[in-house]
Amino acid sequence: MAINPNFHAPERQHWDVPALAEGIRRGDRSALARGITLVESDLSADQGPAAELLTRLQSEPSDQTPSFRLGLDLRTKLLPSDLASRATPVREKAP
Repeated sequence: MAINPNFHAPERQHWDVPALAEGIRRGDRSALARGITLVESDLSADQGPAAELLTRLQSEPSDQTPSFRLGLDLRTKLLPSDLASRATPVREKAP
């Protein structure tokens, strides 16, 4: 039984991937949070936009700081300070 049988959730908004990628590049924390949500989503409808977002963010302009990926294994029970000391960049900036 539903708590409120008259409630109807609004239709889910579609992802604006180009704007999301631009916001992440600008350092917009809200865009970063939405991007993380998109990439972690298990919905099949989100898989395409998530792949597009990662592709857009991989093409790095030469005048910006290189990015790195950080994978977390939640089974290891490491503290955040341990994770920071083990983080390694995926690619180095060319000299």
